[in-house]
Amino acid sequence: MTEVIRDSDGTVIEPSLHDSKLIRIDFGRQQLSMYFQCVGEIFFRLVVRNIVLMLGAHLAEENIVLDVVVTEGLDVSDDALSSILPAKTEAQLRHVTAIRRRLSDGSLRLLEISPSYGGEITIICESVEYEEVTRPISI
Repeated sequence: MTEVIRDSDGTVIEPSLHDSKLIRIDFGRQQLSMYFQCVGEIFFRLVVRNIVLMLGAHLAEENIVLDVVVTEGLDVSDDALSSILPAKTEAQLRHVTAIRRRLSDGSLRLLEISPSYGGEITIICESVEYEEVTRPISI
């Protein structure tokens, strides 16, 4: 497994997942594996480890990726964070403050998968890694 490579704004450039199809998601033990089919029958598995919080919305039969962004520290967007972490009560505000602290010190990352078509996924986690795989079984 290799940690994803990002450009200066956090956009994942390796693996290149722009216009890929999200074809499968496997969950288990605070870990998530997402399988993407890229142009030319190339497949990648993105592994997200030690998930603290996840929000997935509007997943469809075909989910085409526009971009994948991984941020941490001061680069984490307040808008993205507020969409996954509401802070309406005192307890929620304490939780958000604790998560922000861990994002700021680099022990957590914010992963955002934005669609050209289909679903969007936002995850707060410890790591995001990938590997090229052969065609996944049962897709």
